[in-house]
Amino acid sequence: MAWEEAAVSCMKGVWHKIWPSIENYGTNCDNLDMLIKEISKIAEEVGLDNVDPVGITEILESQFQQLSNAELYDLAQQLTEQQKEDEDEEDCGTKEMQVKDLTDILSSIDMAAEKVCDIDPDWEHSSTVKRGIRAMLHPFYGILQEKKK
Repeated sequence: MAWEEAAVSCMKGVWHKIWPSIENYGTNCDNLDMLIKEISKIAEEVGLDNVDPVGITEILESQFQQLSNAELYDLAQQLTEQQKEDEDEEDCGTKEMQVKDLTDILSSIDMAAEKVCDIDPDWEHSSTVKRGIRAMLHPFYGILQEKKK
């Protein structure tokens, strides 16, 4: 008979003393009312005048409801679309980065080859070196041309 007289809020309120590893087990009505008042107060402070306690309660309760299959399907679709957009953005960013990096590297090598030609008194020797460098880098020049298209 004594258990029937105990309030639900009291029953839920003692769980943390009986089973300490469970934090915030259940919420009693007093804490819920205080939470709703606090949320309302914060909402007013930040300029949200249309926030009412009923709406807050609905939002809090909705966190414990299971999603329907249709809602799960919609969420999965949204996630898939977002992932696709993110991949497309990453691809574009990577492609531009690669073109820029490749351009910078090839320009630096060309400038170095020109400097070799400028300081080498043997024009034929430095020209051979420059042509050899350009021949070795020819595949990269082709890649750069394709990426710029």
